[in-house]
Amino acid sequence: MQARGLKPELMAYNSALSACSRGHLWEKSFELLRSMEEDGVTPILYSYNCVLKSCIKDGAWQESLYLLLDMYNHGVTPDSDSFVSSIRSCETAGRWEQSLDILNTMKTKGAHPNIYAYNSCIRACAKAERYTDSFIY
Repeated sequence: MQARGLKPELMAYNSALSACSRGHLWEKSFELLRSMEEDGVTPILYSYNCVLKSCIKDGAWQESLYLLLDMYNHGVTPDSDSFVSSIRSCETAGRWEQSLDILNTMKTKGAHPNIYAYNSCIRACAKAERYTDSFIY
Protein backbone atom coordinates (compact mmCIF):
# COMPACT_ATOMS: atom_id res chain seq x y z
CA MET A 1 0.00 0.00 0.00
CA GLN A 2 2.65 2.48 1.03
CA ALA A 3 4.72 1.70 -2.06
CA ARG A 4 1.80 3.01 -4.10
CA GLY A 5 1.54 6.18 -2.08
CA LEU A 6 -1.46 4.98 -0.07
CA LYS A 7 -1.62 5.24 3.70
CA PRO A 8 -3.17 2.35 5.60
CA GLU A 9 -6.02 3.22 7.93
CA LEU A 10 -6.85 1.80 11.36
CA MET A 11 -8.80 -1.17 9.98
CA ALA A 12 -5.95 -2.22 7.68
CA TYR A 13 -3.41 -1.94 10.47
CA ASN A 14 -5.62 -3.88 12.87
CA SER A 15 -6.10 -6.64 10.30
CA ALA A 16 -2.34 -6.92 9.88
CA LEU A 17 -1.83 -6.87 13.66
CA SER A 18 -4.42 -9.61 14.07
CA ALA A 19 -2.59 -11.77 11.51
CA CYS A 20 0.70 -11.17 13.35
CA SER A 21 -0.99 -12.13 16.60
CA ARG A 22 -2.24 -15.42 15.18
CA GLY A 23 1.23 -16.08 13.74
CA HIS A 24 3.01 -15.10 17.00
CA LEU A 25 5.06 -12.52 15.11
CA TRP A 26 5.69 -10.15 18.00
CA GLU A 27 8.60 -8.30 16.39
CA LYS A 28 6.54 -7.55 13.29
CA SER A 29 3.63 -6.50 15.53
CA PHE A 30 5.79 -3.92 17.28
CA GLU A 31 7.06 -2.72 13.91
CA LEU A 32 3.50 -2.25 12.69
CA LEU A 33 2.55 -0.43 15.88
CA ARG A 34 5.43 2.01 15.34
CA SER A 35 4.36 2.45 11.71
CA MET A 36 0.84 3.27 12.83
CA GLU A 37 2.12 6.05 15.06
CA GLU A 38 4.43 7.36 12.32
CA ASP A 39 1.49 7.45 9.89
CA GLY A 40 -0.66 9.34 12.38
CA VAL A 41 -2.99 6.41 13.00
CA THR A 42 -3.94 6.15 16.66
CA PRO A 43 -3.84 2.58 17.99
CA ILE A 44 -6.90 1.47 19.95
CA LEU A 45 -7.27 -1.19 22.65
CA TYR A 46 -7.74 -3.90 20.00
CA SER A 47 -4.46 -2.86 18.32
CA TYR A 48 -2.51 -3.14 21.54
CA ASN A 49 -4.15 -6.43 22.50
CA CYS A 50 -3.14 -7.97 19.18
CA VAL A 51 0.47 -6.99 19.83
CA LEU A 52 0.31 -8.32 23.40
CA LYS A 53 -1.10 -11.66 22.21
CA SER A 54 1.70 -11.98 19.67
CA CYS A 55 4.22 -11.92 22.57
CA ILE A 56 2.83 -15.02 24.32
CA LYS A 57 4.34 -17.93 22.41
CA ASP A 58 7.90 -16.61 22.43
CA GLY A 59 7.66 -15.36 26.00
CA ALA A 60 8.44 -11.77 25.04
CA TRP A 61 7.61 -10.72 28.59
CA GLN A 62 9.70 -7.54 28.74
CA GLU A 63 8.11 -6.27 25.57
CA SER A 64 4.64 -7.02 26.92
CA LEU A 65 5.40 -5.09 30.13
CA TYR A 66 6.68 -2.18 28.09
CA LEU A 67 3.52 -2.23 26.01
CA LEU A 68 1.26 -2.15 29.07
CA LEU A 69 3.04 1.01 30.21
CA ASP A 70 2.92 2.45 26.71
CA MET A 71 -0.84 1.95 26.64
CA TYR A 72 -1.26 4.10 29.73
CA ASN A 73 1.10 6.71 28.27
CA HIS A 74 -1.12 6.90 25.18
CA GLY A 75 -4.37 7.13 27.12
CA VAL A 76 -5.49 3.55 26.42
CA THR A 77 -6.57 1.62 29.51
CA PRO A 78 -5.58 -2.05 29.40
CA ASP A 79 -8.43 -4.50 29.93
CA SER A 80 -8.39 -8.03 31.36
CA ASP A 81 -7.27 -9.45 28.00
CA SER A 82 -4.31 -7.06 27.95
CA PHE A 83 -3.15 -8.10 31.40
CA VAL A 84 -3.75 -11.81 30.78
CA SER A 85 -1.68 -11.72 27.58
CA SER A 86 1.18 -10.10 29.48
CA ILE A 87 0.85 -12.63 32.32
CA ARG A 88 0.92 -15.47 29.78
CA SER A 89 4.08 -14.03 28.19
CA CYS A 90 5.70 -14.06 31.63
CA GLU A 91 4.49 -17.61 32.18
CA THR A 92 6.03 -18.76 28.89
CA ALA A 93 9.33 -17.11 29.82
CA GLY A 94 9.32 -18.65 33.29
CA ARG A 95 8.99 -15.26 34.95
CA TRP A 96 6.68 -16.25 37.80
CA GLU A 97 7.42 -13.17 39.94
CA GLN A 98 6.51 -10.82 37.12
CA SER A 99 3.31 -12.74 36.43
CA LEU A 100 2.26 -12.24 40.05
CA ASP A 101 3.24 -8.56 39.88
CA ILE A 102 1.02 -8.09 36.84
CA LEU A 103 -1.83 -9.84 38.63
CA ASN A 104 -1.42 -7.38 41.51
CA THR A 105 -1.31 -4.44 39.10
CA MET A 106 -4.40 -5.77 37.41
CA LYS A 107 -6.26 -5.65 40.72
CA THR A 108 -5.06 -2.16 41.64
CA LYS A 109 -5.92 -0.74 38.21
CA GLY A 110 -9.49 -2.02 38.41
CA ALA A 111 -9.23 -4.76 35.80
CA HIS A 112 -10.85 -7.79 37.34
CA PRO A 113 -8.65 -10.89 37.23
CA ASN A 114 -10.39 -13.82 35.60
CA ILE A 115 -9.74 -17.53 35.63
CA TYR A 116 -7.22 -17.17 32.78
CA ALA A 117 -5.13 -14.70 34.81
CA TYR A 118 -5.12 -16.91 37.88
CA ASN A 119 -4.42 -20.10 35.91
CA SER A 120 -1.48 -18.52 34.09
CA CYS A 121 0.01 -17.32 37.39
CA ILE A 122 -0.46 -20.74 38.95
CA ARG A 123 1.21 -22.41 35.94
CA ALA A 124 4.11 -19.93 36.08
CA CYS A 125 4.64 -20.67 39.78
CA ALA A 126 4.34 -24.41 39.22
CA LYS A 127 6.95 -24.37 36.42
CA ALA A 128 9.35 -22.64 38.81
CA GLU A 129 8.39 -25.04 41.61
CA ARG A 130 7.10 -22.10 43.64
CA TYR A 131 3.91 -23.84 44.65
CA THR A 132 3.25 -21.91 47.83
CA ASP A 133 3.69 -18.54 46.10
CA SER A 134 0.66 -19.24 43.94
CA PHE A 135 -1.51 -19.59 47.06
CA ILE A 136 -0.90 -16.00 48.13
CA TYR A 137 -3.21 -14.64 45.46
